[in-house]
Amino acid sequence: METFLSISEVCKNFDITSRTLRYYEKEGLIKSFRDKKTQPRKYTVCEIEKLRKILIMRSLNLSIKDIKELFLSEQDVSVSIQSKIAVIKAEMLAKEKQLRNLERAVTLLMENRDIFELENEEKITNYQTELARKATRKLLNKDYKGFIEYFASHVRKYLSFGFLTAFEKDMKQLNGTLLEITECSMVDNEVHVYISGSERTLLIKYIFHSDFIVAFTFDSLFIDFRM
Repeated sequence: METFLSISEVCKNFDITSRTLRYYEKEGLIKSFRDKKTQPRKYTVCEIEKLRKILIMRSLNLSIKDIKELFLSEQDVSVSIQSKIAVIKAEMLAKEKQLRNLERAVTLLMENRDIFELENEEKITNYQTELARKATRKLLNKDYKGFIEYFASHVRKYLSFGFLTAFEKDMKQLNGTLLEITECSMVDNEVHVYISGSERTLLIKYIFHSDFIVAFTFDSLFIDFRM
């Protein structure tokens, strides 16, 4: 026999008001029923479980609109929340980028320099970030020789003398669990690339000189060829 809870029992169990509960019903997030119009609302176990998920998501500051979209997607709630996290991270990165640009613009103005220098710096940042992304894709595809091509010429010359073999060996030990690039951004003159793995997330930091990589860190490795 199916178990039901009255509106007063639900409100007491979840420490919410009847007004809040009716609002969620009005928004189509949960449903109730009555045996007769004069009797109080009742909720099934299934609806109570939906309410529990709604309250969890509201505690995470998700809007009613967001919650509706998550329910409509019919994904597992944890998967849906992870998707929302990815969206929020992207928004945060965009805001951080905007903040850095504003701070840089103020610095240029205080130094009586042309504010349009910011546009040139932005182009260089975007270019180096894209190079870092391409280099990392080579790494994920185990194309180590292709990866090395993104390094400066004096670095490639050095790597051709035995270092590449050892480098490939170290990379293969780490590469088996890597899945995809999840984030790529400029942080304090370094390009940071985050790679999701089956067990953890790894970070590669690249330092550029013009169009080529001259230093990078990957997991426990630190390679610096700056001269």
